[in-house]
Amino acid sequence: MSPCQAKSELYSVPYRKMLVNIIPRIWFRFVRNSGLYGGCLMRSGQKPGFSGGVFVRGSFWCVLASVLTLLAVPAFAGQTMIRSYSVARDRFFYKRLYPHGGWTIYCGKRWRTRGGLNIEHIYPASWMAKHVGCGTRGRCQRGSQRFNFMEADLHNLYPSLARINQARSNYGYSLLPDTPGFVEWCDFRVRKSKKLVQPRRIARGNLARSIFYMHREYGLPVPQGMRGLLLRWHRADRVSPHERRRNNAIERLQGTRNPFIDNPCLANSLGFGS
Repeated sequence: MSPCQAKSELYSVPYRKMLVNIIPRIWFRFVRNSGLYGGCLMRSGQKPGFSGGVFVRGSFWCVLASVLTLLAVPAFAGQTMIRSYSVARDRFFYKRLYPHGGWTIYCGKRWRTRGGLNIEHIYPASWMAKHVGCGTRGRCQRGSQRFNFMEADLHNLYPSLARINQARSNYGYSLLPDTPGFVEWCDFRVRKSKKLVQPRRIARGNLARSIFYMHREYGLPVPQGMRGLLLRWHRADRVSPHERRRNNAIERLQGTRNPFIDNPCLANSLGFGS
């Protein structure tokens, strides 16, 4: 019997957390459908208040609704605790998520100091910028808070050797059986002509679940050619105790969990194939 046929393992949302997450989402959908999402509206000759299903600018209700909307929108998607990648890097990633070091995602190399390391965005930052439509990564950092929250999300960040991080670039994931390893001591393969990389087997599930999370929380698109592959990687490389501990730590730091770690069966609802 597969894990998804059995009872879901330890997947229960405390009542308090359910209220914190569900109520703002319901409110968000209400204001979006009522017309408030684009701002309070004022029609010619209308008095301040709530009229025809639309909040009118200048009323107490408009102000209250706007405040509630600001509170609701972050809960609707992703983290909002860490406001930029530089803050994630300098205050959270090395100092609080990995205070004693760890292992690099692509090569499994043990590290204790950050020398020679980069922080890898599993879902590339350039893909985020393209989806948001804010220009280059630098322009997005200056002009889009939505992009900044995405780029800073710790669920999408892993330690990587700088050389490997640069080789990955913003390439997609694939299987490259006829491509030699990028370096002898690391099972990481790069095919520049196709802009594809193949990570080591033991990291593939982690990578898939990070991408699933970014897709679910921020609506980021996953390339069609990667979808079925990532789903197979997710199923073949089960969630490890280390991954669960990391999920717990990230929840403490930014207030969100990766639900595909808590409940791997949730991936079946993505529509990424069999």
